[in-house]
Amino acid sequence: MPRPYVLWSHFPQLPQREPPMRDVLDRLMETYFRRLRQYALQADEDDTGRIVTGETPFRPASEDVQAEVDAQAEGLFLETLRQFQREVPGLQRVAVHSESHPNGNPAAYVGDAPQYRVYLDPIDGTDEFLRGLDTSLYSAMSWFTGDGQPVAAGTYDVWADKVYLARPGGATLVFGSGARKALRPAQAKRLPEQGVVLGYLGRWKYLAPWVRGMSPLLAADGAKGLTLHGKGGSFVYGFIGSGKALCYVMWDEPVSEILPGLAFAQLVGFPVLVRKRNGSVTPFSLREHGGLDHVPALVTACTEELARAIIRGVQWG
Repeated sequence: MPRPYVLWSHFPQLPQREPPMRDVLDRLMETYFRRLRQYALQADEDDTGRIVTGETPFRPASEDVQAEVDAQAEGLFLETLRQFQREVPGLQRVAVHSESHPNGNPAAYVGDAPQYRVYLDPIDGTDEFLRGLDTSLYSAMSWFTGDGQPVAAGTYDVWADKVYLARPGGATLVFGSGARKALRPAQAKRLPEQGVVLGYLGRWKYLAPWVRGMSPLLAADGAKGLTLHGKGGSFVYGFIGSGKALCYVMWDEPVSEILPGLAFAQLVGFPVLVRKRNGSVTPFSLREHGGLDHVPALVTACTEELARAIIRGVQWG
């Protein structure tokens, strides 16, 4: 006997399940990063965005400034956030922290009970952009719950059009074509003969102590094949988490350069260590260090063993 024909419409519709928040935030970051690229390409072609508008809070003008490109990029992020807020009920109370608004952007949520906090570096590489150098332009952000638990993080290489998204144990690299590749951090427990070591060397204030302190490690016979990449900032956490760099070592590191990359390290699972002036070492934490202007020294590396080996080998002086 044939089965009776029943229309699916006769069955009650199951409620739609909300996607995990990490997936939502990943999509938000990818959307923003792609929009940022279009803006940056047009600004570079039109030679706009290069007017200096003020100093970065807690940083001398000789070290870092705010420019039109920074404000435009942060505004673009707020537009993207508002678009997603119209679609996602759980994103209504988002506090947005950046170099220009360390205590929270007043155009976003500024109350005491945020659902999420995002630490944003809308443009990492303002120095090069102001001078027309199309070599290093990045964006980075870290998402935390209101009580400080990491949720999502992303880094964007603007000129290369590559998005790095944090994952437990590694990262997903999203190419401009949409193709995706799973990557993992290196597993070095000491400095190997080959690999990339990161440090910001763009100002004498940072270059001099870096060269002096790192010399005992880098001048060793077994380390002479290492590549030194003299750029630093929030993007380095995506590079370490995806295996493109071994470590990042800095003296007097601005906290505003750490926070947009912190969740990347925490989600992937590699250390971010602060060496205090008394020689003690502690993991960077939002509660203890998030409100500071700078930390005396910072070491982040692909493994805890490598980070500790670097701390032991550096001439801190």
